[in-house]
Order: sequence, then structure tokens, then C-alpha cells
Amino acid sequence: MAFPEKKIATQALANQAMATVRTWQSGRTDGLECPICSAPGVIITDRSARPHMSWFIFNCAACGLDEALAIPSGSHATDHES
Repeated sequence: MAFPEKKIATQALANQAMATVRTWQSGRTDGLECPICSAPGVIITDRSARPHMSWFIFNCAACGLDEALAIPSGSHATDHES
């Protein structure tokens, strides 16, 4: 069965996804809820290209979510003077 395309397309969904990432980063991986359908079991994969951006891939078997979330890192300091 094909699922319709799911996206983290609103600020509210992005906030929920970021909260899920923070929970996942704290070491809790069982029962993480999908930011789209709230079903437990979402899988998060860290595909970060540090130091400038963190990329997290969300996969949910319940609703078909397969989406990347990019979170910019803090401002980049350089050793160059302006």
C-alpha cells in the first residue's frame, strides 16, 4: 500500500520534530512519537554535516513519513577580523 507523501511542513510540526530529536538525543529511543501522526516507533537517523547544520531523517511506518529536518547550528565564529 502506498502512503501519501508526508512532510514536516509547518512550524508546529517542526517544533514537535525538534522536541522528538532532543528526546532521542537524551538516549530515549523506545516509543518515540511521529511528529505527523503521533504513532510510537518513529526512527530517527542523524545525517549531520557539522559544524554548520544538523540533519535528522525521520521514518514512520505508520504514516509513511520519510523526511529530513535541518537544524542550523549556532552562529559560526571566525578568527578573521572585519
